[in-house]
Amino acid sequence: MQNHWSNKTKALITDPLMTSKEIFMLTPVFHPEIGGIESHLMDLCKALSLQTEFRVRVATFQPIFILKKNDAPARETIGQFEIHRFKWIFPGTFDRLAKISPFLAELYLAPYFFFRSFMLLFRYRRDVRVIHAQGLMAGVLAWILGALFHKPFLVSRN
Repeated sequence: MQNHWSNKTKALITDPLMTSKEIFMLTPVFHPEIGGIESHLMDLCKALSLQTEFRVRVATFQPIFILKKNDAPARETIGQFEIHRFKWIFPGTFDRLAKISPFLAELYLAPYFFFRSFMLLFRYRRDVRVIHAQGLMAGVLAWILGALFHKPFLVSRN
């Protein structure tokens, strides 16, 4: 896997004075969802957990587009990373809103995703060194969570 991290990000992650070894990742979509972002994030988590001493904790939703009848496990550990999948409230609402406007769909996701991510980060706040967010909505949430928990954050978008 090719390394595309900036020098500032590398310094943030490899700072020897920082003792916590956990990355808190916020993303609305993740494995077993199928797609480019989902595959990229899965590869990133595997690389971080295999090539570094870091543990990655992923906060995400149950799959949006697949496994509608059989949810993926709410909590799953793969190697050195752990996935926390949040159940949908009002199933089907995201699909209806996405047909009207992607912006409305994001507004629907944000409050619940923030609340669940806040609770999860609160639980593991002493272990987390940095918040990594994927996408605009998750980036805004990472900015708020970073300010509340005094954690640095970075946002990726594809």
